[in-house]
Amino acid sequence: VCTACAASTFTETAGSTACTDCLPGTIAAVAASTACAACPGGAVSATAGSSVCELCAAGTYAAAGSSICTPAEAGSFVADVGASASTLCEIGFYSDTPGASECASCDLYLELGDTNPLYYASEAGKDTCDRCTCHNSKDATCAFETGVCKCGGLWRDTESGLQEGIDNEKYFLSFL
Repeated sequence: VCTACAASTFTETAGSTACTDCLPGTIAAVAASTACAACPGGAVSATAGSSVCELCAAGTYAAAGSSICTPAEAGSFVADVGASASTLCEIGFYSDTPGASECASCDLYLELGDTNPLYYASEAGKDTCDRCTCHNSKDATCAFETGVCKCGGLWRDTESGLQEGIDNEKYFLSFL
């Protein structure tokens, strides 16, 4: 009399007397399986012999067949449970720690001692915001969504470096 392999195990050969545990990242959800199936993207089985794939938490993701959920890299985020990939932070936003479930806006970015911050992120996937610093100008603004800094009505596009107005080097101290 043959005995079927239990869920979480399989046998490839009919009439075999041994059942094998599924490897991490794969499962056998039902008894009498002849193969293990990879967990779908966004779900994992961490140990050998699993019969269930578990969804990754927000802030983490997994490719199909994974045995661990990977934290979103700095500069990216994972908003939903069960994600198969992370998403880069959009222009104007940043994420400075792994495992983020959302990105923060550069207009809220403050460094110690700042009272009137002017920060931007001119490309997606930033793990910090860049500072727009004006020299001898109290009329400074920074469009954090586009990376355009304005100093006293003059401006410099932080991505292309294009300038408008008189000698802007007198007005732009630096882009740190």
